[in-house]
Amino acid sequence: MTFIDSILLAVGLSMDAACVSSTNGLAYRPSLYTLLKFSLFFGIFQAIMPLLGYAIIRCLAIDISSFTPYIALIILTILGAKMIKDSFSKDENNLANAADQLTTKLIIIQAIATSIDALSVGTFLTGIAIIEMLEISIIIGLTTFIICILSGILGTKIGKPFNKQAEILGGIVLIFLGLKIFIGS
Repeated sequence: MTFIDSILLAVGLSMDAACVSSTNGLAYRPSLYTLLKFSLFFGIFQAIMPLLGYAIIRCLAIDISSFTPYIALIILTILGAKMIKDSFSKDENNLANAADQLTTKLIIIQAIATSIDALSVGTFLTGIAIIEMLEISIIIGLTTFIICILSGILGTKIGKPFNKQAEILGGIVLIFLGLKIFIGS
């Protein structure tokens, strides 16, 4: 796989994480620290998952790709529904602490949900050498990190005037993203 192929693969894989990053920016308006934190988590998980898929196929010869759309659908639908539900329980005048709801636990769950497709990709790349797989995974992780920072900033800028509606829209986006992954498989 060429460097350009790896970049294109990385950009394609990072789109789910970018969507969730912009949704996080839109709904939670995170601080720079939190923005970097979720971008880093998304990048790390996007880098690890192809390696995990690669290892599962190489070592165990188990094809898990048929299960991954179901997992992504369930996790993203639950996260989206929770985001919508939480938006109705917030006091319209007390939205300053919205970023506090973007916990490390929630970020990890989002990172897992958005990197499930990268797990599947790793199962298809078992014909390449481990060193090349490591290089591809690093490119995927770095690309995802950069794209998530940019998407999170964009979401934050767009979300400021919308308050509660931004969180509802964010929840809807997560649910549709889960459906897209499920239907696209």
